Amino acid sequence: MNQGSCIVDNTACPQDISYPTDLNLLNDGREKSELIIDLLYPPTELAVKPRTYRKEARKMYLKTAQKKSKTKKEIRKALKKQLSYLRRNISTIHNLLDIPLNKHDYTYLLVIQTLYY
Repeated sequence: MNQGSCIVDNTACPQDISYPTDLNLLNDGREKSELIIDLLYPPTELAVKPRTYRKEARKMYLKTAQKKSKTKKEIRKALKKQLSYLRRNISTIHNLLDIPLNKHDYTYLLVIQTLYY
């Protein structure tokens, strides 16, 4: 029978898990929505692929995310831009939803919509 004491340190956390900020979550949701658009587009008879502004959205995200210190104004502006890109992608997905998604992608779509609203 051991009668010693156990000291537990609550300050340790795994290094491979990043802290989810709003901007990071919106960027991840935007990227997933672009993947869903890529999946839905080929089977449709649309002549032109819908616009997603993925390069511009990535640049805007990195411009803010890589700064060491961000002002509230910069964060608000970046969040607004990511929300507008995400809104466009969600409406595009709803227009392309003639073809059913598989369970995994449909779950992603529900999570993205919950994140947006």
